[in-house]
Amino acid sequence: MRTNRLACRFLLCVLLLPLCGCSVLTHYTDRVSPVRDVFVQGNPQGALSLLQTRKVNSATDRVCYLLEEGTLKHTAGDFAGSNQIFFDAVSIMQDRDMRAVVSGGKTLEQAGSVLINEKTIAYEGEGFERVFVHTLQALNFLLSNDKGSARVEIKKAYEEADWLEQRNYKKLEAAQDKLQEENAKRQQQNQQLSQTAILDNANSTFSQDPDYAMLQSKALSVLNAYQNAFTYYLSSLVYEMNGDYNDAYIDCKTAHQLRPGVPAVQRDLVRLAALNGFKDDLEQWEKEFGLNYAEMPMDVGDLIVVHQCGTAVEKKQIWVPIPIPEVGIQSFAFAVYRPVPFPAWAVSVVDGSTTLGATDFLADMDALAVRNLNDRIPEIVIRTAVRFAIKALATYQMKKEMGAGGALIGMALTALTEQADLRSWLLMPSNLQIARIPLPPGEHRLGIVLEDSRRQTLDRRDITVTIEKGKMTLVNLRGIQKIVNDVQISSSL
Repeated sequence: MRTNRLACRFLLCVLLLPLCGCSVLTHYTDRVSPVRDVFVQGNPQGALSLLQTRKVNSATDRVCYLLEEGTLKHTAGDFAGSNQIFFDAVSIMQDRDMRAVVSGGKTLEQAGSVLINEKTIAYEGEGFERVFVHTLQALNFLLSNDKGSARVEIKKAYEEADWLEQRNYKKLEAAQDKLQEENAKRQQQNQQLSQTAILDNANSTFSQDPDYAMLQSKALSVLNAYQNAFTYYLSSLVYEMNGDYNDAYIDCKTAHQLRPGVPAVQRDLVRLAALNGFKDDLEQWEKEFGLNYAEMPMDVGDLIVVHQCGTAVEKKQIWVPIPIPEVGIQSFAFAVYRPVPFPAWAVSVVDGSTTLGATDFLADMDALAVRNLNDRIPEIVIRTAVRFAIKALATYQMKKEMGAGGALIGMALTALTEQADLRSWLLMPSNLQIARIPLPPGEHRLGIVLEDSRRQTLDRRDITVTIEKGKMTLVNLRGIQKIVNDVQISSSL
């Protein structure tokens, strides 16, 4: 009988788990959290060394480890090394995308996700992570004084965002087709399970978690999970560096739409509208923002401060209990995000006792992460429903043939294999901030001051920058916990 074969397949998959690698039954966060602990102490090189000893030689998790490694090299100022690692990660993701298209999405890993858990699928990066990889690569190129390559990476970020939006719909449709197919096979055994039933149980359980409720409120502000204002603003700067004021203006407007109220973006909208000769737009922006283009300094250069603040939210596992006829209570694992607290808030730039400016929030990566997961919940729920149906039917058959002992074995095997996929880019910043400060040409000795939410000083780095008229000088830093990691400074761009 087919049900006998199904039970045998379930048992066989469990027996073959050691061949799948330990990552299938262990959590990525448990292996990488110690690396993050070293990183937040201001030691990216030490964290990089520790990462090499803790990463698992598993194809399913390779992209995760590459994203962490590229971030550590970026923070340590190894821009070429960082970009090479990110290129490797992107190459793997694109190769997997191509193979999924060729195979129609039917891979052995996806079969494993149906019978075991989501972690049998090779990690391909969350949508917002895949876009941010190209953004960091662009930043690496700018810090290496390569504006042309930075522009290429920004274009790739846009293309990735467009493609991801289309792919999300296709993956959901494929998952829905699979659920209908599995339910049709199980109609006679009365083991059908609807997507709505699991989702209702999951939402009921999620709503009781305080972290979930708090982060959901942040996600409400996100218009699109694949777009962030920082990427568009960086693109606007790159276009402006290359003298393309029209495209710079277009991307600056998009950054404003995604994150209204950022002073640097507002001033750039006024200035770029004037440079493009858009009189109506200039009048609109001046009135809306209370600015006057004629009063803006002209014979200056600009200090662009990029503050990558904190570390991103991480995933945690929540168990959702669901009763099954003839079997009993089965618990299935889902991933939700939880915040990672840190005291760092913003960065001020000072000249002696004078504060020249401070960074403003431009992109909330935590909110993007939660919105991205929300968008994927229907697809994950459907795959869970398919896995639920298969495991439940196997347990039912084992109970039918072996009695209560068979049911206990089936439920035990389900508990052993059922785990949520907690993989994510753990060293990604929690948020991205920007400041654009006009300065007269010449050499400037400045202080970079990391502050908490009460504007109390946590740490300080003194830097020397050279400003050229009509040029930009980029300062990049990572404020984590109470420490400013290495500050990187570009040449005039």
